[in-house]
Amino acid sequence: MTTTTVDGEVLPLMWVYTYKTDGDGYLSRFKARLVVRGDLQAPLDNTYAATLAIRNFRALIAIANYFDLELKQYDVPTAFLNARINRTLYAETPAAFRHTKGEVMRVLRALYGLKESPVLWYNELRRELVKLGLKPVDGFPCLYTNHWLILFVYVDDIVMAFHRSNVHLHKSFEQKLEDLYNTKAMGDLTWFLGIRVIRDRDVHKTWLIQDAFIDKVCACFGIETTGRCPDLPLTENWLPQSNEEPDAARTKLYQQLVGSLAYIAVWGRPDVARTHVVFACHLTNPGQSHVSKVRQTWRYLLGTKSLALEASANAKDMAEYLSDDPTYRDPLFFGSSDASYADEPETRRSSQGYVFKFGGLMIDWKSTIQRTVTKSTTESELLSLSLAASQMEEWLRFFAGINLTLDRTPTIWCDNQQTVGIVTKEHDKLHTKVKHVDIHQLWIRQEVTALRINVKWVPTDRMPADGLTKVLPKQKFVEFIRQLGLVDIAERLKGLHQANGDDLDVTMALIDDAIADLESQEPGKQLILAEFARKWSVSRATLSRRWRRVTGPRRDGYAQQQAISPQQELELVRYIKGLTKRGLPPTREMIRNFSSEVAHQQLSESWVTRFINRHKIHLISKWTTAMDRTRHLADSESKYRLYFKLLHQKISEYHLEARDIYNMDEKGFLIGLIGRSKTIFSRRQWEKKEVRASLQDGSREFLTVMACCCADGSSLPPALIYAAKKGAIQSSWVEDIKAGEHEVFVSSSPTGWSNDNVGLAWLEQVFDRYTKQRSGRWRLLILDGHGSHVTMDFIDYCDRHRILLIILPPHSTHTLQPLDVVLFKPLSQAYSNELTNHLHKAQGLTLIKKGDFFPLFWSAWISSFTESLILKAFEATGIWPMDANVILRRFASTPDAERSSSSGLSDHDWRKLDRLVRAAFNDSHQYEVRKLRSSVHHISVQYELLQLENEGLKEALQHKKKHKKKGKALDLQQRQEYHGGAIHWSPRKLREARAREVVRERDEAEEKLQKAQAKKQREEAQLQRQVELEQRRVERQRLKEMREQERAEKAAERARKVEAQHQTKTIQQAQQCKRKAPRVAPPSNKRQKRAGAAQAGVQTGDEPSAAPAKVTSRGRKVKLPEKYR
Repeated sequence: MTTTTVDGEVLPLMWVYTYKTDGDGYLSRFKARLVVRGDLQAPLDNTYAATLAIRNFRALIAIANYFDLELKQYDVPTAFLNARINRTLYAETPAAFRHTKGEVMRVLRALYGLKESPVLWYNELRRELVKLGLKPVDGFPCLYTNHWLILFVYVDDIVMAFHRSNVHLHKSFEQKLEDLYNTKAMGDLTWFLGIRVIRDRDVHKTWLIQDAFIDKVCACFGIETTGRCPDLPLTENWLPQSNEEPDAARTKLYQQLVGSLAYIAVWGRPDVARTHVVFACHLTNPGQSHVSKVRQTWRYLLGTKSLALEASANAKDMAEYLSDDPTYRDPLFFGSSDASYADEPETRRSSQGYVFKFGGLMIDWKSTIQRTVTKSTTESELLSLSLAASQMEEWLRFFAGINLTLDRTPTIWCDNQQTVGIVTKEHDKLHTKVKHVDIHQLWIRQEVTALRINVKWVPTDRMPADGLTKVLPKQKFVEFIRQLGLVDIAERLKGLHQANGDDLDVTMALIDDAIADLESQEPGKQLILAEFARKWSVSRATLSRRWRRVTGPRRDGYAQQQAISPQQELELVRYIKGLTKRGLPPTREMIRNFSSEVAHQQLSESWVTRFINRHKIHLISKWTTAMDRTRHLADSESKYRLYFKLLHQKISEYHLEARDIYNMDEKGFLIGLIGRSKTIFSRRQWEKKEVRASLQDGSREFLTVMACCCADGSSLPPALIYAAKKGAIQSSWVEDIKAGEHEVFVSSSPTGWSNDNVGLAWLEQVFDRYTKQRSGRWRLLILDGHGSHVTMDFIDYCDRHRILLIILPPHSTHTLQPLDVVLFKPLSQAYSNELTNHLHKAQGLTLIKKGDFFPLFWSAWISSFTESLILKAFEATGIWPMDANVILRRFASTPDAERSSSSGLSDHDWRKLDRLVRAAFNDSHQYEVRKLRSSVHHISVQYELLQLENEGLKEALQHKKKHKKKGKALDLQQRQEYHGGAIHWSPRKLREARAREVVRERDEAEEKLQKAQAKKQREEAQLQRQVELEQRRVERQRLKEMREQERAEKAAERARKVEAQHQTKTIQQAQQCKRKAPRVAPPSNKRQKRAGAAQAGVQTGDEPSAAPAKVTSRGRKVKLPEKYR
């Protein structure tokens, strides 16, 4: 690890969590892996890693079956990590292991996620296998061989094929491979890349089947075997191009279905190869009919999922349709080629196909369209034959690479005699001026002459490739499947599932019946268990162990390993049925919680799915159209009581009658959308929230209808609000409205919804106009709380024209508003019926425009807004006749009888109880003991569920008590009486509201003035701060210049001092040199001085005087040596 700046690319890491499933799609373990964000990696040149071709895999399976070779499978855990990276790369340290910020790690191995990891692992494995003595087969990657072993690899899955006589060599090689990569031995080959491998070595047969993949795809797209499955994958040879408008959702669905079909058509089901070619021509703009056709193909696959490719070492039946000669011997390897001349309707290109078989197994096939247009059937057959011959050459190289020698020249069968004669007879020749056709003809003649391939004729009804070039009728298609080597192994699959424990109930039931049959035999009679085993289709060894009491039923052992026992699951099913009868069907999460409490461990979401599938006869998972949660929470008995109290008070106070009470609301329409209906969704897509809206023809433009009805059974004319961005209503929209015949009002808004202006206009021009003849009386108008209704202009107009307003409580229109409760539903249904009839008349080929809306709507309006329905609407909401109990009676509930239990059961661990029961009895497999154990399981589950229910009731009671404590609004101006959320706008409230409006406007003006003054003060303060900042800047500049001047003067002074010191030092050095220089006096003078000095010494008799002291420039005395004195 390092925190310094690195010289290389740095990539982040991420955790990837997934589920590891077995071949049947069941969860085997959870998987987490730390990977590199390779999507952020710089582009690289060489990142391609070759994989094994699926046709080579089928060929190796056929070879292993024909020569009875052992097939062993191995898995390399974390395969990519075995390869070392060959460049400098760093990765960010995960947050949980990071000590300092910016810490990175050097990447030494090929981590998952890197672009080059696959190719590094490919090269690493290839290098080590070569070291172990294997030789790569040229031209066929991931395939290795030596004198005793054939090994093929697909990324980290390794399969070895060898003869049983070389088991000792295999053991040695297996150990070396395990030492290298810690490989995991998977035993005999049973699954490979989603293909189930079933082998019966007693009869020398092997089957390849993809039933699990078919189930997976059909479950993903919601395809079920409802009714009879189709007998053919496709009935038309070609599908016409779609004339429908492009739809992204439909195209994506179609491409997913066809892409999945391509996988299975190439890997294991050649019977749908031609069907895939037809569907692949419509990938860009498929129509709804194309989607239906491809779903029909998948229903065919689901109904025939037990068809498997069969490899037989003694496939004598293949000779029946290849030759009429009874002495003809079935070849080990052969191919067939066919073409359908100019059958592509648009380009008139021909279809072609070929098949190759080895040892009875279909190892290679192809169905395609020729690239060029041919001028005759012979030319198209010749091009198809050339393609098959090229592929046969590749197969011959494959067999040579694995040291397999064929005993005869391989044959390609063709059903066109002229084509066979052209390539086999010297005098026959296709005369054409087309260069590419000549090339194919001459090349095939060359290969036939060199005896590398052989071409023979076969009748069309015996041509295996016939179904790859055209869609066959049912009788010929059945023969085509037989020729392909597809056989139905449903019974073998059933036995396999029983052996694997997938169909445990059926298997145990058969064994129990066999045991009962043995017990019913006469005493003393000799019992042959093998006969009973064959009679009941069970294993003789299992029956013998059960009969001798050596082992118990397998269900008991499985029950100990399961999260909850089968008996507990049945009890849980009964509990769910009880909740459903009480109107409380549980959700998936509730089932998960119930089961987790019973099992004393946290169960996964997938367990719930498997639980529902195990009990799909009794349980089903469906969506419901539940009430909106906010509306459900808003349902309150006390709130509705207060509302009806207010309504009754105002009706009595103003002496209102039925003719004075009105209800108004808006209803939105998507003018071209048929009403909501039940739709079939894929279960998996629904759970993943990947469901898309259904597709319908018609316009999605929005339009609003404002409706108003009276409690006396009458209604006001409807008002239509069209969506017009510029506000102008087009004449084509209203051309069907007749002035004397239709009484309707029309308006517009930018969105098609009502707004403040539209709401006020409706009040003035519609409501007041049609009810003003009763202006001497007060009129009551009941509305919801939409913003276009609760405006000051709207309320003020009502006050001036003696109109009382009552605003319904929030989230209560589904209960209290007559239009919502009764009238709008039949109006929508009637309009949907009119629209459906209109679309049916045009065969669904027309689009609904705004001009088409009114005729359809008016018929629906006349049929739904009848007097009887209007009276029923006011009666159903308790408004008129006034009856609050119509609404309040729904809150009256009769409590269910409480279940009492006198059981003294204290230990709720069903496993402990089961062990106690089994320990108390010597023979735990007797019927009475099994019944007692089952009862114990039922009681334990009932105990757990009852505890959970009681805890849930307690929690619900606490929440209900808490919710009943209503919060009180704090109105500092005036305390208003609470009416459950309903609002009544009386004249007194209007006067108070106007007064508050004046006060509010005055306060707003004062606040605006204060804000302006505050803004001015802020601007002045900002200007003052700017001036101060400028002064500070000037002062800082002046001080800076002074400091620079002082520094310059000090620097000059220091320079002068340094210069003076230098001069002084130079003078001193010169003086010292002068003093040290030797002085030589003339000899005469020296003798004279010495004589004088001696004479002086003789004369005075004193000692010579001391040398004068030397003083330095600093005033220090220096004592010179004696010789210098």
